[in-house]
Amino acid sequence: MADTLEEAIAELRAAAEGVKGVAVRFDVDGQKIDLGDGPPQVTLKLSGASLGRMVRREVESASLFMTGDLVIEGEMSAAIAFGQALQNTEAAAPGPVEAASETNKNILYMDNIGLIVLDLNVVRNAYEALGFNLAERGTHFYEDASGDFHRWGTANHCVNFRDGGLLEFIGHYYPKYPAGLYAEQLKAFGNHWGKITIHNASTKDEVARLRRQGHATADPSVLYRYTDGEVFDSHPTKSKRTSLISYPTSMVDSFMLVGAQHTLGDWPIAEEHFAHPNGAQRLAFALIGAQDLTETTSRYEDALSIKSSEYELGRRIDLGRETFLHLVAARDLPAPLRNEMGNRSVATLGAGFETADHQRTRSFFAERRVKVEEGPFGLSIYEPIKGSGAIFFS
Repeated sequence: MADTLEEAIAELRAAAEGVKGVAVRFDVDGQKIDLGDGPPQVTLKLSGASLGRMVRREVESASLFMTGDLVIEGEMSAAIAFGQALQNTEAAAPGPVEAASETNKNILYMDNIGLIVLDLNVVRNAYEALGFNLAERGTHFYEDASGDFHRWGTANHCVNFRDGGLLEFIGHYYPKYPAGLYAEQLKAFGNHWGKITIHNASTKDEVARLRRQGHATADPSVLYRYTDGEVFDSHPTKSKRTSLISYPTSMVDSFMLVGAQHTLGDWPIAEEHFAHPNGAQRLAFALIGAQDLTETTSRYEDALSIKSSEYELGRRIDLGRETFLHLVAARDLPAPLRNEMGNRSVATLGAGFETADHQRTRSFFAERRVKVEEGPFGLSIYEPIKGSGAIFFS
């Protein structure tokens, strides 16, 4: 891996050799580096230290942009296209990859857990009262084959963490537009944990692997998140996050595993949104209940191509960056979660967060008279809103 600026630039040039149809200029501490195919359409300004961290995979370009360490001048669409092309090239190239498992080097970490809700305002108020800082509301768009943009009826709020992980709340906010993928889930389950998003190096490769293994998946598509939620008549180029996504639709009863591959995008996050008064530092795990733990674990191992290990009360599947799926047999769940699960064969029942100071978190909730129980998964708050399982702090 690159230890000097010269080595970082050399690695960047090598990675960009296969990029076609788009070109960018890197301005690294005043040093101009043209990469890609043709004259540069956009300039990316950053320091040599930031470039080294990015090349060593210590931080993603999107994270550098969020913190202001990467400045984009020119056509944002060109930056996005170059980022996508570079990721596809890197995924296909040999060399070390910071992956979750030796058996699947494409999976890098758990990106987010999604709580699908009937009323977005209710969940926002509830989680703000529990000490989370939520980002502004975002609206979802998709692009059709002709390049036209259309709004989904869904919107979201996110709880963001500095390492890139997040907790996402998704609701049908604009009733005159379709809820898309979440319509049937809301109809069947009401408020519930509805998706787990796994960040990977190449969603296209993951889709191909899943299909070879017999899983039904949606074709990869680009999803736009636009934070100016009331305006969509013009091309949504401001404040968007782009993700190449695909859904293995045949996985389990009540949620989807989503493969996400983010590209460079204008998705600013205010500094205060990373600081949560309850002390939560990062997203750590998703809790999944299963009537048949052995069979469910086998299905997950197959879908992810990652072996599980024995863990407290059940099994653990590591996804990278110390994020993991925690699978537990229904009979071993605390009573509130057993009741929440009901007769579903598999259900995502909660999200776990790592805290900097356990006592500080405990005191925060005690001062606000929030009912917290000491459970097998850490400090536990059951049903912050109806049907939402639990959240845990460890």
